[in-house]
Amino acid sequence: MGKVLAPAATLVALALWARPSAQATPSPADLAQRIQAHYDTVHDFRAGFKQTYISGALGEKAIERGAVRIKKPNRMYWKYDAPTKKTWVADGSRIFFFDATPGDPSCSITPIPQGDQIPEGVLFLAGRGNLARDFTGAVPALQADSTWQLDLVPHIPQDDFTALTIIVSRKTLALESFITTDRDGNTSRFDFSALQENAGLGDAEFTFTPPRGVRCEAPQRLITPKDRP
Repeated sequence: MGKVLAPAATLVALALWARPSAQATPSPADLAQRIQAHYDTVHDFRAGFKQTYISGALGEKAIERGAVRIKKPNRMYWKYDAPTKKTWVADGSRIFFFDATPGDPSCSITPIPQGDQIPEGVLFLAGRGNLARDFTGAVPALQADSTWQLDLVPHIPQDDFTALTIIVSRKTLALESFITTDRDGNTSRFDFSALQENAGLGDAEFTFTPPRGVRCEAPQRLITPKDRP
């Protein structure tokens, strides 16, 4: 199985901070702390997403679309609708990945990793990480008029990504985009739409039952929403 167009995340935040009157560029530490503080107030959210995967070596681009919902802690539901249907679900204790390829559906299941076993990008989305504590940040000099971009490098090297970029609204700090870059220069970008924070999502919205006749088996490695099968 190859890498999923996804997450991981990833996503941020309910805005309670005032907009700087002069829109002065914040320091990396300040912006990371503000985004983290807002995300700490978000118990759950839902959104539409477009995921764009670009191969660093070949420059090839692939785009997938779907809907995501997340509830802290450790609950996520990524539903891909186009161009192919697939589902990635964390139900609080287990992770399911279902590929609905016609004629050859498959399903994998793994326990949710604990501690350092789970990538920090996914940790943040699941409510277990901290942008200010776990990453070194940078704020690019060139910024769009309506958003802030924060570039992040994890303090502890990760197997699945080397850099993380979060783009949020200047006015509200609501998440607009989430980008990961891996060791080979491949990028996976999530652009979110119709983001609804603190929607009151119930645990039942994060359950997954495979279709009749499909058996979920343990994969050789952990699959995250950032991966592209």
